[in-house]
Amino acid sequence: MNVEELKEYLKKHKDEIRFQIRKRKYQQAPALRVEIPKERENA
Repeated sequence: MNVEELKEYLKKHKDEIRFQIRKRKYQQAPALRVEIPKERENA
């Protein structure tokens, strides 16, 4: 989801999200975790 899609999603669902947060029922979807390979430095 890009920023523009997020903006539209929040506009459509803001009341429902606020209600769920206030009632402590809101459950965030897990974020996608990506491993970033790093070059190893020789010590």
